[in-house]
Amino acid sequence: MVVSREFFNLVTYGVFQALAELYGKEGWRVPPAFGEIAFRELKKRIKFDGLKPIKALNKLARYFEKVGYIEKIGFEQIGENELIYRMEGVSIDWAVSKLKEEGGVLPHYSTYIYTAALKELFGIEAEMIDLEFSVVEGKFCATEKWILKKKG
Repeated sequence: MVVSREFFNLVTYGVFQALAELYGKEGWRVPPAFGEIAFRELKKRIKFDGLKPIKALNKLARYFEKVGYIEKIGFEQIGENELIYRMEGVSIDWAVSKLKEEGGVLPHYSTYIYTAALKELFGIEAEMIDLEFSVVEGKFCATEKWILKKKG
């Protein structure tokens, strides 16, 4: 059995709008915590030994594509400390659009899993400094720009 895109959007919207309504700005503490918890579980299924940061991100990207969360993912390193993350065919299109419109907490499922991976595996903090949404050929797309900083 596969969970439908419609239901995944409904659940995502309900949970993240509830966070916004019940906890306001404090609700934004949940997505990063989700990312750390989810990455702990993914490490049991995906091996990252010996990979450089961009290769680890790409390995996670292939996982997200395989499970149907996002159709196509790409990373582009622009400079030593900047990264562009492009997503095409994001499955939670309706939920994200509605949450953004209503000022809700945005899930950023993959983003927070990636940032947890960078932090845990490489001691790199990633900060999203730009986010754009678009629809290309009927597919919901998003582009994020990150600044990468080595901890310590």
